[in-house]
Amino acid sequence: MRINNISLKTRHFSNDLECKHVFIIGSPIVLFISRIIIDKYKIPARNIYLVRLRNLDMQLINAEIIDIKLSFFDKVFRKIFLFSLYGIKLRRAIEKKCSKFVLYFDWDNRVNVEILNSRKCIAHAYIEEGQTAFNNLPLYFLKKDRISQWLRLRRWKKSSDLMLKRCSDQSTFNDYFNSKAFAFFTLFQDAFPLIDKSKKVYLDDFKLVKKYYKPQLLGKTYIGLMCSPRRLKNDWSNTIKKLVNSLPNKAVIKLHPEFYADNVLYKKFVNILECNNTKQLTICNQKIIVEAEMLFEKKFLIGPLTSLEKYAKLFGSNFKRIEIY
Repeated sequence: MRINNISLKTRHFSNDLECKHVFIIGSPIVLFISRIIIDKYKIPARNIYLVRLRNLDMQLINAEIIDIKLSFFDKVFRKIFLFSLYGIKLRRAIEKKCSKFVLYFDWDNRVNVEILNSRKCIAHAYIEEGQTAFNNLPLYFLKKDRISQWLRLRRWKKSSDLMLKRCSDQSTFNDYFNSKAFAFFTLFQDAFPLIDKSKKVYLDDFKLVKKYYKPQLLGKTYIGLMCSPRRLKNDWSNTIKKLVNSLPNKAVIKLHPEFYADNVLYKKFVNILECNNTKQLTICNQKIIVEAEMLFEKKFLIGPLTSLEKYAKLFGSNFKRIEIY
């Protein structure tokens, strides 16, 4: 396999029946870009495994799915020890299916690092996802000893807590992308600004996704975007009212993936919306990928700060930013 004129040690992956390609799918845009990567490099379906996070719909890619549910004990273990027991379970599940594998994911969160720790993971690449891919983040050196990884997680946790406290998007933590990655896949030339250009793979053939996606919002021009539930804190009602007031009649609302992954959060949102729904608004089902919908029809997106603002411009749609939290 050659990427951007780089000859990689892993160049024969697509023809190596023993080597598998494992995609960690945690958001619609990662699924979207993964579809392009698979087509661009002609990776056979038999060599692909998808790890589904947040209960995402995998309609774009026909491959075997590794789906492990996050248990209450996993959450407790994560909170006390910082490490991801869930990530360890995923690693073991992948190792049972693969003698060796290449890993594709968005950044070095604690779940992904546990999979990176596998001796069977022979290479990895990053997929653009959200604002993190556009921040000025240098590469760091990933150490696989537990003490170093725990210290890194502690720095990340401290930064995350501070961001929540201040309702800020500015992180003081910079260790998102490690130096051993062979490629950084993106739809934008300005993504991964501090990464050497020789490692960046610019994908401009995103319209091929139309071959795999069936649009469900044709004729629905206005789409309201809901922020992550962690932004809401104790102000759910006022935040949802602000979003409703910003939308025209009969618009649709696309929720953050975390809502679809947690039935309690989803029902709470639905109940509050029903009490304030004076405009006949409807909620998008989980299968709808806004980025893909914009390939078929120009949309008008309305919502708070989100990376969809960049995708709207890229795909020929409009975006209006509003303050709701």
